[in-house]
Amino acid sequence: MQNLISKLCATSGVSGGEKLVAEIAADELSKCADIYLDTNFNNVFGRIGSARAKKRVLLDAHIDQIGLIVTRVEDGFLRVASCGSLDSRILAGSAVKIFGKQELIGVVSSVPPHLSDKKDKITPVKEICIDTALSKEEAENLIPIGSYVAFLDSGSKLLGKRICACGLDNRSSVAALILCARLIHEANLDWDEIGCSINFLFSSREEIGGYVGAKIGSYVIDPTEAIVLDVSFATQPGVDCQRAGELSKGPLLGVAPSLSKRLLDVFSSIAFDNNIPYQLEVMSDRTGTNADAICTNAQGVETFLVSMPLRYMHTPYEVMDLEDIENTVRLLSAYFLGY
Repeated sequence: MQNLISKLCATSGVSGGEKLVAEIAADELSKCADIYLDTNFNNVFGRIGSARAKKRVLLDAHIDQIGLIVTRVEDGFLRVASCGSLDSRILAGSAVKIFGKQELIGVVSSVPPHLSDKKDKITPVKEICIDTALSKEEAENLIPIGSYVAFLDSGSKLLGKRICACGLDNRSSVAALILCARLIHEANLDWDEIGCSINFLFSSREEIGGYVGAKIGSYVIDPTEAIVLDVSFATQPGVDCQRAGELSKGPLLGVAPSLSKRLLDVFSSIAFDNNIPYQLEVMSDRTGTNADAICTNAQGVETFLVSMPLRYMHTPYEVMDLEDIENTVRLLSAYFLGY
């Protein structure tokens, strides 16, 4: 689990530039499913069972991450805009990877506190600069406008089963679905006889809004049922416990007007019967995930959301507990292997 997550998180894939991480995920999934990589949109498709099956279950996890995009070059410094909901509070002084004609390392500039006006002001993304250590001419030659910028990989093992890395939102879910696919494949069930196919989708461009990859992918698969896997907020100082789950207490089962009440009951029963810890996440309107787009595909799809608790979302040091990911894999596998 940890090795797979580290491998995925170590490969940057800002929204719209997911090609490299999509190829790695496709390679891992190909060991246990028939795969197809959409090179136009960087969606990864995988299937166990027949495409003509009467029941077609979709398992979705978005594969992109937040980042920046270069808007212009100024004397070797880069001006950028955000790709996704980037927290500008943590940018100053951060090391970043720049994906120009070659991969470069840069540092987000910061005014030393000794020289600042002492006012607690957060610099908006449009005003920050990235120091490339290049001349203006070198930077213009090596870094075309529109190049992507991502946090420098910061993956590390913490105490116990805790890990931190950039991109755990949502590479942790991609890893969980790959491991779930392996377990389903190893069970060697006759899915044609069962009359069901399990369709995996690692969807692109979720972080920029509009759920682009999920909309396209769900149209291609035309599922009769969908389960979306994502991360959600975990409790920490300053975060209302009513809006967050707890680390090490299991996956969060979604409760929302747009989500399936039947599948909530099914997954709750499976968790209880198999002694898998779980929590409930109540949302009063939209879920803010790919589930919002998939449920309205074609004539409508019965859709459910399973989330895993994560601290410090959209920063270079997101924190999760491997036990929550493992229990999510157990829950999803028990659902499918119970057919």
